Amino acid sequence: MFNMLLIYLLLLLISIHRSRARGPRQPWHDLHCKVEGPAAYDIMTNFEQRWRKAAKWRDFRLKKVTHWHEDALIRLDRISWIITPSSGPTGDHAVRVTTEEDPETWHVQVFRSIDSGSVRGFPKLVQDAEAQNLVCGKNLKIDRSIHAAYVKAIRSAQHFIYIENQYFLGSAYHWPSYKNAGADNLIPMELALKISSKISANEHFRVYIVVPMWPEGVPTSASVQEILFWQVKQTSFFSCVVVIFFLQHSKMWLRKEQNQSVYLVCCPKEIYHEAIFLGKLMKSLNDKKDLRRVLIDIEDACNRISRDLMEMHHSACCMLMYSFKFLIDEVQGVNSRSIIHNEGRIKEDFSIQMGYKNSYALWRIMLTGQTMSMMYQIIGQAINKAGLSDTHHPQDYLNFYCLGKREASSTESSAQTSNSSENRALGLAQKFRRFMIYVHAKGMIVDDEYVLIGSANINQRSLDGSRDTEIAMGAYQPSYTWSGKKTHPHGQVYGYRMSLWAEHLGTLEDSFCQPESLECIRQVNSIAKNNWQIYAADENKEMTGHLMQYPIQVSKNGNVSTLPGHECFPDVGGKVLGSPTNLPDALTT
Repeated sequence: MFNMLLIYLLLLLISIHRSRARGPRQPWHDLHCKVEGPAAYDIMTNFEQRWRKAAKWRDFRLKKVTHWHEDALIRLDRISWIITPSSGPTGDHAVRVTTEEDPETWHVQVFRSIDSGSVRGFPKLVQDAEAQNLVCGKNLKIDRSIHAAYVKAIRSAQHFIYIENQYFLGSAYHWPSYKNAGADNLIPMELALKISSKISANEHFRVYIVVPMWPEGVPTSASVQEILFWQVKQTSFFSCVVVIFFLQHSKMWLRKEQNQSVYLVCCPKEIYHEAIFLGKLMKSLNDKKDLRRVLIDIEDACNRISRDLMEMHHSACCMLMYSFKFLIDEVQGVNSRSIIHNEGRIKEDFSIQMGYKNSYALWRIMLTGQTMSMMYQIIGQAINKAGLSDTHHPQDYLNFYCLGKREASSTESSAQTSNSSENRALGLAQKFRRFMIYVHAKGMIVDDEYVLIGSANINQRSLDGSRDTEIAMGAYQPSYTWSGKKTHPHGQVYGYRMSLWAEHLGTLEDSFCQPESLECIRQVNSIAKNNWQIYAADENKEMTGHLMQYPIQVSKNGNVSTLPGHECFPDVGGKVLGSPTNLPDALTT
């Protein structure tokens, strides 16, 4: 029997938190574990190595105190009532919690993201470091075992993968743009390739990924918007615009000069304007109001460009980014149209020819996106190649979810919160009585037989090894594996996953016992979609659990866009698909 977790937003403001004038209190979801036995001493070793690197008593002028060591660590082997491993290959037997014959025993391994700049005790010679599976960098020895553990577990998966993580971005080397953003961890690509291989083999395989609605911080802030940009990215229509402004020039060649977001291209043309909208055209341009607003922004941008060019004594074609950093590669071409064709970015030429002014022409251009979009497009291609496009959708294999809470209103609570004179986001959150449940978890369950839990996010900062320091553990029960049982194992990993699903989904269905089945993923998606609709609606209704679909729309070929009418997060604002900023990529990847 699994408990359905009760989460409160505002109701406690009229009871035990009556002294608190404001709400909601952000709910929090996390994953934790306790490690016992020999693996616990690996965690202790990590602490000792880090302590010895950090502790320098000479900084406290205790250098002359000869009986004090710099690290001042207690020798556990000198304390009789603390059991410690003995020396030798079987020395950990003394500290084992269970025996190998116990059907409930675990096998546990500890992983890290850390380098020799943060620990003392790493080998100094390259061959010794490589023997310990360390990566050798410039004057550094790097432990990237958390990343290696994720990759190995994904490659070994045969049925399904369930992930909860505070961030989800990576595999930038396969992004259509920003390949040098630095987020080169393999996790997203490994997941996409695993799904593709299973589609090709006509085998069942599903991936469920739970992330927060937005990363930690204010959703409208530059850092959060750029993280969302890396994480989701877009192929939506109005989300990014490139303005091309042509000036007369005698030369006929393309030249790239980076000046922040401005690129100069020489072109022998009369002065004219062309507005090029990047992104797959997901809807017709019937909304004249939106079109007019975008074109006014374009006109202002063109005016600024022309003034800048006159001041620099340049006559050229200038590309200005409008909420998207786009880099045009150096190619030869005689005019703008041939340049764009050479770039291969046109989906349909002049699909719409209408205008706020006659000098503007709207083009339909296809631009693929970053992490989520990259994965869905790989899966979409695999579905098409397997001839399943008529019966299957990319979201039959991979789905992203978030958690949220909507609370029923009461007369007393409504009266208390309706007088709020706070900012708009707070007022709306109180009015609609909803807020996201922040996913701070960092864990993965594979095939209901293996679990990986730790402190590492799925981003470059956590998985690089030479940036943020992280620790994690991977564990399984030898008596509860697919190979041992010849069927779906129902050990503690299975129970843990089912408990999480009961908490998130607010119900237990028979299909949840086979998460690799098409029936299961479609049932989960149905609940999650319905929950999002309830969460985003003006009318206050009870949700079934807390799991919601992440507010994106995925086409059959894998293109990602926002849900119509949900371009920004409810109440708090901020684009769901994010937007780039001038922040260094290292800060947001």
